[in-house]
Amino acid sequence: MFTISSEFVWPHNDQITLNGAKEIKFPKVATKAPGVYRLDLGGDIYVGETAEANGLNGRWNNYRRYRNDKPPSYTNNRINQLLLEAARHQSASVSWITSDDPAIIVMGVSYDLNDKSQRKAIEGFLRVVEGARLNR
Repeated sequence: MFTISSEFVWPHNDQITLNGAKEIKFPKVATKAPGVYRLDLGGDIYVGETAEANGLNGRWNNYRRYRNDKPPSYTNNRINQLLLEAARHQSASVSWITSDDPAIIVMGVSYDLNDKSQRKAIEGFLRVVEGARLNR
């Protein structure tokens, strides 16, 4: 039998709130650097990554509104509805790390979040470590 243990502490954490009845309000991230994020929606976890031009702020913007005026994005609309429900109960939060933060080191190997393949590897690892049941 093999035992692998890990500990990951997110360097940034904040609440997701509602600005009005249906407008989701994320914290503002000061950088446009690529990163990995964790949504905690009342105990249900979603982990994602982004390299979009606007970084995490741009990615989270996709979750702010339910969209039926464009080709549908199933994940964005599904997460939007879960975010609304969790924010109504004040149980929605977000954690994140970007390439501007100190390096992630796993078993002596440094990971660069600017590199998409390395960022995807960290995202996959954190989906398992965080028990991200909402990723499908």
